[in-house]
Amino acid sequence: MLRVVITYENGVAKMPLSDRPLTIGSAAGNDLVIACTSVSRQHARVTRRDDAIIIEDLGAKNGILLAGRRVARANLSPGIAVQLGRALLRIEEVSSSDESMALVIESRSASEVAPFEATASLSSADAPRAALAWARRAEAAGRDVDEQQRAELLRRAREIGQWDALVFCDVMDRDPAVRELHGAVKVPLPLGSSDPDWVIANVRSGFLAAYPESSESWRRDFLEYVALKMFSHDAVVPDARRSERDHEFPEGMVPGESAVMRALYDHLRAAAASDLPVLLRGENGTGKELLARLAHAWSTSVSGPFRARNCAAIPAELLEAELFGIRKGIATNVDARKGLFVEAEGGTVFLDEIGDMAPALQAKLLRVLQEREVQPVGAATPVKINVRIVASTNRDLEAMIAEGSFRKDLYYRLRGIELTIPPLRERREDVPALVLAFVARASARHQKKIRGVTAKALSLLMAHGWSGNVRELQHTIEAAVVLARRGAALESAHFAHLAPVRPPEGGALQERVKSTERDAIVAALEQAGGNKTEAARRLGITRAGLYLKLKRYGIE
Repeated sequence: MLRVVITYENGVAKMPLSDRPLTIGSAAGNDLVIACTSVSRQHARVTRRDDAIIIEDLGAKNGILLAGRRVARANLSPGIAVQLGRALLRIEEVSSSDESMALVIESRSASEVAPFEATASLSSADAPRAALAWARRAEAAGRDVDEQQRAELLRRAREIGQWDALVFCDVMDRDPAVRELHGAVKVPLPLGSSDPDWVIANVRSGFLAAYPESSESWRRDFLEYVALKMFSHDAVVPDARRSERDHEFPEGMVPGESAVMRALYDHLRAAAASDLPVLLRGENGTGKELLARLAHAWSTSVSGPFRARNCAAIPAELLEAELFGIRKGIATNVDARKGLFVEAEGGTVFLDEIGDMAPALQAKLLRVLQEREVQPVGAATPVKINVRIVASTNRDLEAMIAEGSFRKDLYYRLRGIELTIPPLRERREDVPALVLAFVARASARHQKKIRGVTAKALSLLMAHGWSGNVRELQHTIEAAVVLARRGAALESAHFAHLAPVRPPEGGALQERVKSTERDAIVAALEQAGGNKTEAARRLGITRAGLYLKLKRYGIE
């Protein structure tokens, strides 16, 4: 796909090329409006013909400059740039996936969502946005909605989904009992059958049915969300509801939905319910401290403090006092310090990068684990403590034990329960949710509206190896937001550095690609008997795009 890209002092303007002439200027009536003082009100026109793309001067004061010379008209192709005053115009060839949006950022708060509009005004493109607005309104209302709010939310959900009815049922046995019915339905209810007129969405304790069925997948997703938000908690027994609240994720955390992360959360919940030490292992940037905080939040020590120290960031001679405390006056100008373990009484101590702890401190930490007491530096008597210990490392502790740099007895004490956090490359299905959250977060921080992330950009983010894991992804997204134009989307160009590909043996990659493309064009022309329109169809490109490639490769 080809598009016009104009770079000027106030930003960048882009528009796909079509068969219709494209006008460019500073006046509001143009197809591409360029807010630049050196661009005339009616500056230029770009016309796409079968065999060329032509730009024409419309009598602009500063005209069109090609290679520094003013011209009345010029042929354009990818790689050729012309000046319109101080604006630079070029033609880009892009994948259509870099135009389609994979992730859309919704920046409006729940209080900014417009009042419920009539369903008749919703186009097919507006409906998913209205569903998102509904979800935000439901989140803002919380679970404790009154009957009037509930009825209004359900009425609006039916309008957005264009469903004749919503039905909530108990499914404790094979014959579902209807608990709530909203709208007109045919009787008997065909729940559990293969009736094509009904969509059945599974929820934890029931079915929500909608009539009629829609082929649009977002409606099914919206239906399931309505079910979970408006119904599922009503049928959960009180004890289960209390347990569910206890295991909620902290605000701002983006929980992974991949199978490996769900399994990890299940193991973490079990670990948090015990008083055993937890050892978290994983590469840099996987979120070990976040998991440690989650273990604390889900534990019986949640009412106590959470204290964390990085064992690699503090010199050994200072770390002892940091962890175990120090008596006042042991040295000149030294004040008394409780130490991390005493400060965390009744709560959790998180020791990050435990593999970097000096051997002498390892012995003292072992005593803390065995005796449940600490000996402050310079103190004559120990102090009893009651804390939960969570440690983490990215080091190979087994290898360190073999070489004598880490104590085996401490290792076995620390790994009461050992959990390994998978690297991001092993849970790529979590990348879109993380990207969405990081873009929204960075947009708010830098006060810059970002429209979303294109499909091609997301494919680059999904394919990257992420040696720095979630931390690297977050920093990459923030940098892209800073560099992006206000109101634009994050495109593949923002992440081009993520996909370096080594040339295959036998020639440069670029030359291989060109050779392959040229061969494909020649073959398509032969199969089409020289008919360029048919060859373009076979190649999946436009006729104008084919002419540009024929010119580029010198194919007659």
